Amino acid sequence: MPLHVKRLVEFAELDLNPRPGWPAALLLGDSSCCPCGAWISLQPVYSAPDRMSGPDIARSKCPLRGTGSVGTSKRLAGQKPAEASDSKVEKMIVKRSTVDPIDFDGLQIMDYTSKMDVGSSFAVITVPPGAAHAESWSKRSDKYYYVVAGKVEFTLDGEQYVLSTGDFCVVLRGQHFSYLNRESKEARVCLVHTPSFDLKSEMFIDSSDG
Repeated sequence: MPLHVKRLVEFAELDLNPRPGWPAALLLGDSSCCPCGAWISLQPVYSAPDRMSGPDIARSKCPLRGTGSVGTSKRLAGQKPAEASDSKVEKMIVKRSTVDPIDFDGLQIMDYTSKMDVGSSFAVITVPPGAAHAESWSKRSDKYYYVVAGKVEFTLDGEQYVLSTGDFCVVLRGQHFSYLNRESKEARVCLVHTPSFDLKSEMFIDSSDG
């Protein structure tokens, strides 16, 4: 039997039963370690917590040799993840009261990431009855629309689709689209741009050209 398989079997026979609430990600394959250590080094592919107490596991004696420490992944079971600085956290949390609505041809846009240097952008758009987004396409971003409330009629490359609450739509970069609200109640959609929104990259079709 190959050594690493033998160690795996030996470790399994220790009857170190999982403990509720323990997500200890143990890793496979450190040949320099003991048989239980053989199960803790290659990839975080198996959650195998044992009966030893959470944060103390790294200081526990090896159950097979009685010496040494039991290795774990970089973040031990039961430990809290490292906390970011307060300033970092504050920059990533956006309160609704700090977002100024933008009126865009009758659409009310709440752009939550306008002041952030991030790879994607997020906005919530209120679409009043009769309001519409003119036909356009993006040179830069894919757009991901999720309908939070109401109904919105999307037109994608000339094909019309009615999206209701809970429906989702992807508008790929370069794809022509438009949408409007034909209902008597306002609709609301969430919008993600990836990469982030850049108005200069949004190309609007002049209706007078058609």
